[in-house]
Amino acid sequence: MRRSLTLILIGFILSMITTGVVFAREMIQGEHCTVEANEVIDGTFFTFCQILTVNGTVDGNIIGVALRTVINGDVTGNVYMAGLELDVSGTIDGDLHYVGLTLDVHTNKTQNQSVRGQLLFATLSVYVGDGVVIPDRVTGLGYQLVLDGVINQEINFWGSALVINNRVNDNVYATVGNPDSDASDLEPL
Repeated sequence: MRRSLTLILIGFILSMITTGVVFAREMIQGEHCTVEANEVIDGTFFTFCQILTVNGTVDGNIIGVALRTVINGDVTGNVYMAGLELDVSGTIDGDLHYVGLTLDVHTNKTQNQSVRGQLLFATLSVYVGDGVVIPDRVTGLGYQLVLDGVINQEINFWGSALVINNRVNDNVYATVGNPDSDASDLEPL
């Protein structure tokens, strides 16, 4: 089981990197990378940064690696990221694929669909905030998944803890926890 998950993770990372190399039109790298609020990047945006902040618009996909990524602006395509932290309070018109430690999806003031496609992740912790509506499926593996938002399609999750505090409009498929342990063994992150 552990070997299978490792192979899946390696394959996912390789597919993200290969996709970025083939289709990247604009690349940014450095310590602090920022897409300013009035800036528009056309086409696929490839990034390799310590801190990536997107306050403007990426009219295409974002593909890359960043220790900390914050998306406050708009992405008209998909996001394929790896890193330590990803915070989304802007809008992603496509899918969100993320490998990292933590993923937080929040609503912005004008819309409640931060991610308009599917959410696919391999992380330690994922939080989908109250008021967020994800119209497509949620698939992932990790330690914990906390859903305060609404999921319109199915959930597939493999991990230690799954908390659903809102509506799921389709099926939930989950392999959660260790049957040999009890709830007192779990500690929050």
